[in-house]
Amino acid sequence: MFARQAHSAHEADAEQLIELHLDRLQGGAGSDDRALADVLRQRDKRRRLKFDASQVNIYLIDMFEALFPGSRYVLTVRRPGDWLRSMVDDSLRRDVSATWHRFRDYRFRQHEGFTPGDEPLRQKDLYPLSGYLNYWREAVELPFTRIPSERLLVIPTHQLTQRADEIAAFSGMSGLTVPQGATRKFVNPERFGVVESLDPDYLSSRIAAICEPVIKERGLNLD
Repeated sequence: MFARQAHSAHEADAEQLIELHLDRLQGGAGSDDRALADVLRQRDKRRRLKFDASQVNIYLIDMFEALFPGSRYVLTVRRPGDWLRSMVDDSLRRDVSATWHRFRDYRFRQHEGFTPGDEPLRQKDLYPLSGYLNYWREAVELPFTRIPSERLLVIPTHQLTQRADEIAAFSGMSGLTVPQGATRKFVNPERFGVVESLDPDYLSSRIAAICEPVIKERGLNLD
């Protein structure tokens, strides 16, 4: 959103970081944290980013805190149902590399398997509903447990434009402005209707059971 005024990137070097992160968890060739640390240091010098937006970053907080103490973080949170629809639609819109498939397996296959209510997802070779929603819960909860509150700003995604001044000031970059449409640059242009075909009561009950506890605990207002 501030790309024209400050060094910014979206998913920069994502595949390399995904591989290093998954390898260190699974004991692969890059399992030593030093390999990931070296790449992050070199990347910082090369890219000189002021804003680094990536879904991978949630798993690198421990490294960021060790390598770049005092960093500030903006956690953007989308309503679970809206996020789910976007994630599923994006998965169906285009194929991705083996690395991204591996990353999806890591995030969405950690939990229980398919239920009868998940049939529309299973038919499209997607993941169980619980896998998606548990990932959403974990991705929202993790920053609260790793980052001091004074260095964490939580913004509902639909408020990004109206709170742009607050984000810039929090990041130490007061005065930045957001070009029209910049916060919607990566909006998925296609809809496939898979999430809409799930039983509404089933979907609501799973969101209530998995996502709403963290929404209430952290006082998130996503409306």
